Amino acid sequence: MKPRLGRTLDRLVRRRNGRGLILLYHRVAALEIDPQLLCVEPTRFAEHLEVLGDLTTPVPLSRIREASAEAGPVPVVVTFDDGYADNLVSAAPMLKARRIPATIFVVSGLVGADREFWWDELERALLVENEVPSSLELQLGGDVVRFGLGDGRIGDPRWNVLDETVPSPRQAAYRVLARRLSGLDPLVRNGVIDELRRWAGISGGARATHRVLDEGGLRRLDALELVEVGAHTMSHPSLGMLSRERQRDEIRGSKRRLEDLLGQRISSFSYPFGGSADYSQETVRAVAEAKFEFACINVEGRVGPNTDHLRLPRVIVRNWDRGEFERRLHGWMAASRLPQG
Repeated sequence: MKPRLGRTLDRLVRRRNGRGLILLYHRVAALEIDPQLLCVEPTRFAEHLEVLGDLTTPVPLSRIREASAEAGPVPVVVTFDDGYADNLVSAAPMLKARRIPATIFVVSGLVGADREFWWDELERALLVENEVPSSLELQLGGDVVRFGLGDGRIGDPRWNVLDETVPSPRQAAYRVLARRLSGLDPLVRNGVIDELRRWAGISGGARATHRVLDEGGLRRLDALELVEVGAHTMSHPSLGMLSRERQRDEIRGSKRRLEDLLGQRISSFSYPFGGSADYSQETVRAVAEAKFEFACINVEGRVGPNTDHLRLPRVIVRNWDRGEFERRLHGWMAASRLPQG
């Protein structure tokens, strides 16, 4: 048995450094085109859960700060952002089978809507094989942007926004518009997406592969024993770009709608995009005023007992095989790798 002084020092180190990890997923799906790298294939997600069960202690979000000071394997929280339907269909059964809790942050304004997230609409117009005009002109706020699309070929479907090269003009246009649209007011952005749909000749509702949760699916998800539903605003804006009033409307509105749909209190929140430019101190105050107990950002770090409960850091997970995921997990758990939250 370790001497009492050694056990005391271990506890002090755990409290000072923080050991907890919060993982950020988006989708569990296998798609040919995934320019934002949101998808983890179902077979690989199953491998991730096996690794987590072997190497860590999965805990609910509400326990991560407390658990980070406890002895034993590193505590880990699984979270999902956005609220895609595959969170219920694909991810939830695997989480249930492994007895791993998860928090799923839902864009409440899209629940039940027969339309896709704006980045998926952008992909549908520019990166899916379809015949489109040879040029594109869009009004983005006060600017007009123009793109020449050449012969209309798309290039390598495996391309994503992190690639240094851009195989085709359509993919180049996608990269520029994805960056510009993320900072637009949601009302303006929806108008741009509608214009883009008309330009590309897109009609009809959401693709089956890109649907968000409907009301029934949201309720079934919330009824699962190990799943917590959290809020992710009404329309997925970069909150830091909005006025104080618009931020409050997005934050409070998302909480209110989910509580109305589910008949229970919603206590957790995730900032859309979640980078340092996507929220401000004013945003955090608005989250506090809305009575959220926990909120997650998208900045790498570990969680300790004293980590700000409204700015909990997360590490984003990609479509890695078992070996790569395990290697990255060991890296995140290493004391010298990540800043403290």
